Amino acid sequence: FVCETKSRLFREHPEWLYTENGSPVFAGCNWSGDVVLDIRKKEVRDYIQKCLRYYREIGFDLFKLDFLYAAAMVRMSGFTRAERMRYAMKLLRDTLGDKLILGCGVPLSSAFELVDYCRIGPDVSLSFDDVPYMRFMHRERVSTKVTIQNTIYRSCMDGSVFRCDPDVYLLRDDHISLSKEQRRALAMINHLCGSVYMTSDDVGAYDEETKTILAEARRLENARVTGTDREGPVITVYYELDNEAGSLRYDRDKGVLV
Repeated sequence: FVCETKSRLFREHPEWLYTENGSPVFAGCNWSGDVVLDIRKKEVRDYIQKCLRYYREIGFDLFKLDFLYAAAMVRMSGFTRAERMRYAMKLLRDTLGDKLILGCGVPLSSAFELVDYCRIGPDVSLSFDDVPYMRFMHRERVSTKVTIQNTIYRSCMDGSVFRCDPDVYLLRDDHISLSKEQRRALAMINHLCGSVYMTSDDVGAYDEETKTILAEARRLENARVTGTDREGPVITVYYELDNEAGSLRYDRDKGVLV
């Protein structure tokens, strides 16, 4: 639902852009800047469907669609932004049929039962809570600290309205400032509370200790979260696995299991 300012679409179809007071509305500053497309226009909807159908027809089975919130930025008389967002998500589902959809950057309720998987928090960071100036500047930002809490508290949605995508787990030792214990907590919670398990690591380079941590986390894939509670900074996640009750205690301030 966006295009970059350096894209051919931006140059050739300025009439497709959503504008307010004569100026294009930006959905963000990623890359060259992403400008909102006006999905009220049939030509825009047709173009979006044409793009998706092309990849569907050449054999793609899973579509990760991001920055979807841009559809809710379009003002339309007689419709709330929530109604506009829901309409846009139905457009995607109707276009892709039975293909798998991983929805990202979308208000969660707008995606209920319209996507197979959904990102339920911000991006994981290579540090625990991003750099200080980003914490000051942005409410919505990259943060491992925030996304782990979202993964825990939104686990109730997993398997009911969609499958939860908690973003990647990271267990590597290089080019990362998360401690080993923070990385272990991230992997354990992702596998316990989510249903999408991705990493950008070179898993072939894992040593035996790291392989053991991953195996420990993967064992939790089949667990069912039964509840949570919190005392101070410590969140306890209760689960059932192989007909046995278990629990995991997580310090949200330190980012480690306790």
